[in-house]
Amino acid sequence: MTRKQKTWLLSSLGGLVIVVLVVLAWQRYEQRNGEIGLVSGNGRLEGTEIDIASKIPGRVKEIRVREGDFVKAGQVVAVMDTDVLEAQRRQAEAQLEQARSAVTNSSVVMSLGLGNWARSAARASFSLPAKLGSAASNPLAISG
Repeated sequence: MTRKQKTWLLSSLGGLVIVVLVVLAWQRYEQRNGEIGLVSGNGRLEGTEIDIASKIPGRVKEIRVREGDFVKAGQVVAVMDTDVLEAQRRQAEAQLEQARSAVTNSSVVMSLGLGNWARSAARASFSLPAKLGSAASNPLAISG
């Protein structure tokens, strides 16, 4: 091999090494810029699964988060369909009003009944001495 060929071969190898180093550096740089905020590495990732439940049964109307989303304490993650519950509340209010009306009616009937009872008792107290007077002379004459 001549001196000129050796020089050309060494300069070609040097240039090839430089190109390979530039390509590797560029790939590594681009990979890091494309994933800002991400961490890479080997290992095992474990998460805690949390079950959620509502205090009352019902249908879900709307889900406001997706699986894997971060949530904060107190954040609304789902909205329940409350149509059935509102109907039950209106029914309970109607039953309450009906019970109040029944109490009022019972009070009126009782006051009328007590008034009639008082009048009957007053009539009985006026007629009792007369009946007792006739009973003294004839014990079998008392009739109800």
